[in-house]
Amino acid sequence: MFYQSTRGQTPAMPFKDAVITGLAPDGGLLVPGQIPDVREHLAAWAELDFVGLAKAIIGQFATDIPQQDLDPLIERAYRSFDHPEVVDLVDLGDLKVLELFHGPTLAFKDVALQLLGQLFEYILAERGERLNIIGATSGDTGSARSGQRRHFHYVPQRARQPAAGTADDIGARQERALSAR
Repeated sequence: MFYQSTRGQTPAMPFKDAVITGLAPDGGLLVPGQIPDVREHLAAWAELDFVGLAKAIIGQFATDIPQQDLDPLIERAYRSFDHPEVVDLVDLGDLKVLELFHGPTLAFKDVALQLLGQLFEYILAERGERLNIIGATSGDTGSARSGQRRHFHYVPQRARQPAAGTADDIGARQERALSAR
């Protein structure tokens, strides 16, 4: 599976390169060059739990990571969630609500960032590289980002936040969440 830029000015690249690259050099988003036809798997996938389904779907897109390596990354990514299904679908009668706050920082971003951290660590270890991440935040993105990378060797991080007392001040609770990492 190769990933291409939405702006069309960056050569297509495999999944691992797309993960490390982030945004395409031409400023576009890196998207799959094709969407796999998974219709034959849908009945079986309907019986899977969240982690099993994540393994099945992500394996369709991360084709340059062997499934035997990918599966433990996915398992580790969601081990820290406090709900056995990672996310919970709550039936409220006429309404169904998907709860995305069961991760270690209680932010919906944990669902993606916990896996991204595992992917970074795997790819960088394989390549013998490190990746410095500098983030700016005024909300829960900072603590979610910090929470998913705090134990990783290949991904040091730094974060900036608005100064106390400014209009963009993140507040004491968010500051504690970010700085506790």
